[in-house]
Amino acid sequence: MKKIVSSLMVAFMLLTFALEATAASFSAPKNLAVRATATNAMTLTWSAVTGAKKYDVEVQDGKKWKKLSSPSQTTFVHKGLKAGTKYTYRVRATAGKTVGIYATKTESTPKKGTLNSPLISALKQTGDSIIISWKKLSEMRSMEIYRSTDEVIYKRVGVVTSGTQYSDVKPPANVTLYYMLRASNSKGFGVYGEVKTIKYTPPPPQKMEYKIISTQEHVQSTSLDDLRWEGLYEIQNTGNVSIHFGLTRFDLTDTNGRILKTGTLFSFPDILKPGEKGCFWGSEYLDKAFADTKVVFKPRWNISISKYNRVDFDLSDIEIRSGTFGTTVFGKIANNTGEKQTWAEISVLLYSKNNELIGVWMTNIFEDMENGVEFGFEISSIGNRTLYDKVTPDMVGRLIAYANTVQY
Repeated sequence: MKKIVSSLMVAFMLLTFALEATAASFSAPKNLAVRATATNAMTLTWSAVTGAKKYDVEVQDGKKWKKLSSPSQTTFVHKGLKAGTKYTYRVRATAGKTVGIYATKTESTPKKGTLNSPLISALKQTGDSIIISWKKLSEMRSMEIYRSTDEVIYKRVGVVTSGTQYSDVKPPANVTLYYMLRASNSKGFGVYGEVKTIKYTPPPPQKMEYKIISTQEHVQSTSLDDLRWEGLYEIQNTGNVSIHFGLTRFDLTDTNGRILKTGTLFSFPDILKPGEKGCFWGSEYLDKAFADTKVVFKPRWNISISKYNRVDFDLSDIEIRSGTFGTTVFGKIANNTGEKQTWAEISVLLYSKNNELIGVWMTNIFEDMENGVEFGFEISSIGNRTLYDKVTPDMVGRLIAYANTVQY
């Protein structure tokens, strides 16, 4: 009987010891990652284990495990490796005599002839996206883009097979973002590139606002013994997003609402960036019977958030002077958009010396324009939109000019 009791006590003590040891051990490190950062080196990273003082890092050597290091940090670089070789690692947390469970990961070093570490040449925020750029790699088959918020857990956010840019749309906000690249060629994937960081700040909510800041309307008799109504409306984008002017129709009525004429307004330019000023212009002929009638303008504005970013040309040396066909605006236009263009629309807003908008002139250029080319242009008053029969250079106090591609 005594032997049975003694055996039970020993078994109980052993069980208690085992339970205490199990309770005191650490769980396996989470998010263990092994990445080739050179053809002969692997970088290991893992998440910290609460209470751990150090970590045992081991590599499989045949059927045995070889201890490489016991770092206190959560990263380790294993150097002196062979290219195109598979390696298996395991990592556990330790604190004195207390040890944890291993986390295991297998990865191969890149083969010889794979692409070198691709470098991020530019990292910037544009609107709600982070733009990652790199230099062109002639043998590239694909480029993988990885992102992390803690330098441990990296997520592949994109793969491209051509080009030198990737847009990471709406990444995690208000934290440091870590980006790196990995490229492949016919021999497979190469090493991971150097990490670069940026903080993404969400842009403010899109706010479409605008205001009509000046209105000028005239009714004049014409040589054809009828009346010509003309309206010029200066508009400013007061919001934080580009706005697009669609087809805007209008009615001309008397004070009782009787329809005298309907028409269409033309916009210059068609897209306004935040803070910019543009204008609408319209003209219609009326019967001379309405000579003494007060004409009421009723527009149906068609303005929305632009789906496009306006692509602008560069303008320089703009001046207004007398030309062969009357008053003329002269200047130079340069294509610095980064690619060949075939259509440029130029709009020039004319302001009096009292800073009143008195007209808008425009022209279209249909020509093959290689990137970097510069040439002259001129816009005469003939056939253009002004509030007066004749505009002379001495009437003009300043100009606002736009030149952009037509994207819609």
